[in-house]
Amino acid sequence: EKRSVIGIDLHGTLLNRDWSVSDTLLPKLTDMIKKLRSKAYIFICSGNDLGFTREVLPHHLIDLIDGYILENGCVFSNGKEERLLIGEAQIKIIKALESDLQKMNLPDLLFFAHRLGTVSLFTRDHREGKLPDKLFDFLNNLLQKQTLNNEITITHSDVAVDILPAGNSKYSGLTRICPHQRIIAIADSCNDWEFLSRANESFLPYNCSSHIMNKFIEKGFSILPVERYNNAADKTVYKSEFGYTEGVLDILTKLADRL
Repeated sequence: EKRSVIGIDLHGTLLNRDWSVSDTLLPKLTDMIKKLRSKAYIFICSGNDLGFTREVLPHHLIDLIDGYILENGCVFSNGKEERLLIGEAQIKIIKALESDLQKMNLPDLLFFAHRLGTVSLFTRDHREGKLPDKLFDFLNNLLQKQTLNNEITITHSDVAVDILPAGNSKYSGLTRICPHQRIIAIADSCNDWEFLSRANESFLPYNCSSHIMNKFIEKGFSILPVERYNNAADKTVYKSEFGYTEGVLDILTKLADRL
């Protein structure tokens, strides 16, 4: 077994503003992942489902991915099939909530995405839309008044609001599938907080959410340039000077030199 597993987020991280992997960077990214596979497992860790993931990732890149933690830690996939990591009672609560929300007039909502065990409400796509902050605040206030508030977690990325069963995250999903590996997180948004704050080593692209930056500062983390990464220190997160796909490539290059 390899000592480490690298989990890479999609929206705002591996994917650029057009929801794709930059063509000009793809050859270098592919070579770097091939190099790292001798040292670590490579996972995609996303709030999305398998269908979206296979749609946006180039096929030869998909072949290099060891596994997928999807729906913010509620689903695992080997790239062909999806397996729920949550129980039937949790799914029942989530699906009932989704049904109720679909009957409401929600601010800035574009569409509900297909999900097996979570609710994902998109306010942006790669062409139009608004940040999900307004919808998040609306739903957060709404759900705090309901008795199932302790049963769920509400969070958001830079494109969608996610509602999932309490106690689940990208970190919990990844550690369930890879319980003995050192966790390395590369991500950018509020729905990555547990993933980034609990991982053994954490990295941000330059374009990361101001919300996640403020939360790190509030919790007493040091935020250092990725050039200063050598051996991971406690309560330290490393930030690339590049955004999106280029930032991921920059971070993976540093990891390849030091793992």
